[in-house]
Amino acid sequence: MEMGPVPPPNKIIPTAKKNNMKDHYAEFIAKLMEARTATHMMHLMTDSYARHKALNSFYETIQDQLDVVAEAAFGEYGKPSSMAISSMKVSVDTEEKYLRDLRNVVADAREMCKSTNIQNEIDNILTLIDKTLYLFTLK
Repeated sequence: MEMGPVPPPNKIIPTAKKNNMKDHYAEFIAKLMEARTATHMMHLMTDSYARHKALNSFYETIQDQLDVVAEAAFGEYGKPSSMAISSMKVSVDTEEKYLRDLRNVVADAREMCKSTNIQNEIDNILTLIDKTLYLFTLK
């Protein structure tokens, strides 16, 4: 079965208003799960040892971080009735662009968030993305 491309960043969290925060967080968490899978695929496909190690650290760390955000958001706003992720296809040498686009999405999600405790956890995800982008610069 052929998978479609990873969605562009502006499609990860639509600009249209959400019905409620529960739906917003369900979509955001699903996109973080998608990012975990996409970066794991990139980790396996890269020819760069530095990127291989940086992506390994990213996909292992993002799992725990997205779990904390999900549990905090669902505890505050309620558990969603459904979640979904899209099929994806990743390509070699798209890691940096993907993470920069993901950073924009995460920053937008943080701005929509009103709870400071959840904002702090989203900040940790932004830090992880920034750290990974820095590690990409190493040889």
